[in-house]
Amino acid sequence: MTGNKIIFFDIDGTLVDFSCHMPDSTKDALKLLRKNGHRLIISTGRSKSEVYPWLLDMEWDGLICAAGAYVEFNGSIIYSKYMEPSMVKLLTEYIESHNGTYILEGSEAIWEKKELIEQNRINIENWIRESHGDGNTPLIPKAAAFDNICQVSHIHKLNFHGMDMDINIMENEINTLLSKANMPGIHAIKFNMGNHFSTSGEITLTGIHKSHGMNLLLEASGYTKDSSIAFGDSLNDYEMIQNAGMGIAMGNACDSIKNAADYVTDHINENGIYNAAKKLRLI
Repeated sequence: MTGNKIIFFDIDGTLVDFSCHMPDSTKDALKLLRKNGHRLIISTGRSKSEVYPWLLDMEWDGLICAAGAYVEFNGSIIYSKYMEPSMVKLLTEYIESHNGTYILEGSEAIWEKKELIEQNRINIENWIRESHGDGNTPLIPKAAAFDNICQVSHIHKLNFHGMDMDINIMENEINTLLSKANMPGIHAIKFNMGNHFSTSGEITLTGIHKSHGMNLLLEASGYTKDSSIAFGDSLNDYEMIQNAGMGIAMGNACDSIKNAADYVTDHINENGIYNAAKKLRLI
């Protein structure tokens, strides 16, 4: 491929495996991509407060966090969209009514309800164990505790845990409640490890996804869609993979991401990013 590119990288399952480890080959690829003049962007479902500090300390030209609700370019915030407190209250009440738990995600902090912390941790450990085979994997950083929902603010999105129900039913029921309350809609997905889906997932505002953040960054950077490349593995990468000039699915991606991609590379722990960058003559 000719010319400098702007390259978007998901974190979990793409840059970093589910043991919180970045393969040495990925580190090498990022250094070579930077050396060759390509612009490098993190694009994650995590809020900024959830991104590993050591990963943020690496050199990035931009950040898409909270699945597109928060966007930075060259160290400046260019977009930040929050859920209204009344919406957050409705969402959390719905999840609790179905015996689920949740984490509220903002750019400065994440929050857990005090009375749900113990069950939330059990649900998260079950999700990690079922999906990744290790209940001790520290995927989620320590959250701040709250007693009442009015104590939290500036929420970009939320993760839910322990919701053993069809995701389409869940999304439709929530949107019906929101519509009756004259609130905007949401989009819900379940987290996946390959084609295995758990009882955990995320809820974002309708229209907020990684492709939304990508378009904002393309406009800010002056790059065209044709100059964009995106790497991902999970359902929340779907719009980004479709929208990019070149969408690349990791070998460990679920089938829907592989089907949407222009190219499927190797597994994250089999030099997937490095091999794709080499094949595309980016390094």
